[in-house]
Amino acid sequence: MSRFQNTLEKIIACGLLAVVLLAPTQHAVQVAKDSYVSLVDPLICILFALWILHMMIARKLRTVCFPPIFTVLFVLLAMASVTRATLRMNALKDVFQYVEYVVIAYMLFVWYLRDDKKRRRLVTLFAAAATMNVVVALVQYFTDGIKDFDVCGTFGNRNVLGGYLSLSLPLLFGLSLYERSVVRRAWYMLVIVGGLLVCLAGGAWIALIAALLIVSVLRSRAAFVAVAIFVTIAVVASPYLPRNTVESAHASIALYDDTVEIAPRYTEWQAAGYMILDNATLGVGAGNYQANVGRYYGILPDAAGVKVEADSQNLYIVIASTIGVTGLLCFCGMLAYFALGALATSLRATDSFQRGLQIGVFGSLVAFAINAVWSPLLVRGIGIPLAIVFSLVGAVLQAKKKAEAEPVAPTN
Repeated sequence: MSRFQNTLEKIIACGLLAVVLLAPTQHAVQVAKDSYVSLVDPLICILFALWILHMMIARKLRTVCFPPIFTVLFVLLAMASVTRATLRMNALKDVFQYVEYVVIAYMLFVWYLRDDKKRRRLVTLFAAAATMNVVVALVQYFTDGIKDFDVCGTFGNRNVLGGYLSLSLPLLFGLSLYERSVVRRAWYMLVIVGGLLVCLAGGAWIALIAALLIVSVLRSRAAFVAVAIFVTIAVVASPYLPRNTVESAHASIALYDDTVEIAPRYTEWQAAGYMILDNATLGVGAGNYQANVGRYYGILPDAAGVKVEADSQNLYIVIASTIGVTGLLCFCGMLAYFALGALATSLRATDSFQRGLQIGVFGSLVAFAINAVWSPLLVRGIGIPLAIVFSLVGAVLQAKKKAEAEPVAPTN
């Protein structure tokens, strides 16, 4: 490898590790109405251009790992939905984000995660980023005057923080179950406990508990019993905490509000259901959910003028109504592909780190899928971490496919 190629590869690798640390935040610069650019957005584009140059010079373009067919179809349908959009710029912005997350970032990280050493390095930084977010949220949690909604780490609100915790905490839990280092295991467990404490979004809390129980079952009966006991203690102790975490989480997704009226979130879901029926093929256009859902309330109590909690939509309903039912099926297929791939890889793995990592990835995607019922999780700050989780599976599947394709040397 030439010196230039070697330098280029190191720059790309360092840039991707920086992305791991910088991605979990919603802090961004507003460039237009309802359009924001975070620090990692231009960084991802620059790294992608450098990576293409590197692969061309090295003549390795044929070795590029493309996303699975579900991802490709999802992105193509999102692009096609632009033709249905009344707000074209909103649609183009969302399509660009989808491409950035599930195509560009995914391909870059699959390329980087070629060996076990790099996977360990990336996972360490992923855990460090999760730790920083939990620490910030803990400070907010114990600070008087901060509303429950604003206990959000470096994100915009508790729902987005909950989405991020859904991706990160099960991954750390899977790693901790197979980690030999006592220090690392203690680190991961402290982050998990802290993350559950500051998680005040009900959908995320349900998703996390479900994922932790499922991951513990895959490890052993003793691990399952330990998690079940911990959850029981957490629920019993919750009323004595400064914010009563469990009650706050429950209130955030309650069917009825304090006035015994159905929560606006669920009325909006029903209206969006009518919107899906009316636009089942290509939806109303990516990024055009809020601009159209108001027309479908009919005789339902209109949420106009009622403050609906931010990021409280159902991701599956949002995708089906903006990209179409087929787009939703492709999205679900994408989640299932990586989740089942992680589960299958974990069962075949002989290395403890790899097994813990893949079980953790499986748990992360289960939590993400459950939490998406209560929050639209394909947003700034979560999209890149989701791509990283996908790539942790994709890199292993690519290596397996490559090994199976190589001819077996004849034996005497």
